[in-house]
Amino acid sequence: MNHHHMRRWSSPEPTTEDKNLEDKVDYIIQLIEGQQSKFSPHESQCMCHAKYKSLYFDSQKQIETLTNENHRLALKLEDALDKIEANEKYARSYSELVEKWKDMFLVANLTKTVENARHEQEAGCEAKPSSSKRKKLDK
Repeated sequence: MNHHHMRRWSSPEPTTEDKNLEDKVDYIIQLIEGQQSKFSPHESQCMCHAKYKSLYFDSQKQIETLTNENHRLALKLEDALDKIEANEKYARSYSELVEKWKDMFLVANLTKTVENARHEQEAGCEAKPSSSKRKKLDK
């Protein structure tokens, strides 16, 4: 291995505790520009630096926009889920009410049928009282 190749890979890395985000970006851009200058010597380092910095900040804006959109959609989804839950509760309550109405109508119809049958029976008994009924009526 040649000695120059070893030095290129063993360059000291910055300590992340001491650098803010912009310093870190500048450092990364410098590393990229160093590599870029080997491949395209005609492009000035200033333009590379500005281009990479611009791309970085554009991507940060896109991330922020997508994060905000994600938050907005999450709130919209939560609202829709709340509405679905409310509709399900309403549907269950309505179903229970319908069942109670069915029971109430069934009891009312049954009561009416029993009363009608009793009235018919009483009307039939008064028209033709049996001999045992006559004895009870005479007492």
